[in-house]
Amino acid sequence: MKPHADLDESVAACRDGANALAKTAPSALLELLRRLRKDTNAAAEGWCESACLAKGIAPTSPRAAEEWLGGPVLVLRHLRSLHSTLSSIAQTGGPRLRENELSLRSGTA
Repeated sequence: MKPHADLDESVAACRDGANALAKTAPSALLELLRRLRKDTNAAAEGWCESACLAKGIAPTSPRAAEEWLGGPVLVLRHLRSLHSTLSSIAQTGGPRLRENELSLRSGTA
């Protein structure tokens, strides 16, 4: 048995999943994102409470805000951005970009 057989299997499963996801219609991905947002909202309080308790932070203290901002708030923002991009792709065939979002590495458009 190879010493990294479990890792190799996990990487292969991720590749298979990525290939399947790439072939998924935008409408199905939008539904997946909707479910992920709903589930993240449902898990947010427990997520933050567990993170706080693991670090010895009172879940009701101001220091708990870091767990909210670095956890569910960040994930929900990312899911919202993905939803916006996929909605645009579903409607127009491509992502919607504002003029000020386009620039070259040199800093010019």
